[in-house]
Amino acid sequence: DYFMPEQRVLISTVMGDVLGDGTPVQVAKIRTRDSLILEVYIPAKDGSRLMIDRIVLDEKRDGYFTLNGNLTNLAIDDVDGDNQLEILAPAFDQNLTAHLNVFKFDRSSKTFLKVTQAY
Repeated sequence: DYFMPEQRVLISTVMGDVLGDGTPVQVAKIRTRDSLILEVYIPAKDGSRLMIDRIVLDEKRDGYFTLNGNLTNLAIDDVDGDNQLEILAPAFDQNLTAHLNVFKFDRSSKTFLKVTQAY
């Protein structure tokens, strides 16, 4: 056997203040051979990006949904009306059941927590 690097395909990115502190956060949706992943980046002092969280979705197939009249597979919006933006990542499970993954930044743990799995 020889080493095969993990194949990563960038599906989409979105920017928004999901931390609620004015930081321009970039969220990337990535497909690997075995999973769908969200990676959350903030700007570093040297101009590069610093990953602050990596979320592996339960589902493995990318999905789309309509938000404000636009078809998207990754979005940032305030879906619960609390004035804090959430990350919205639709996906399909192995039975092709649609799920809308919603993640909210938790200031105490400094990580993104899953709010809901499906609507």
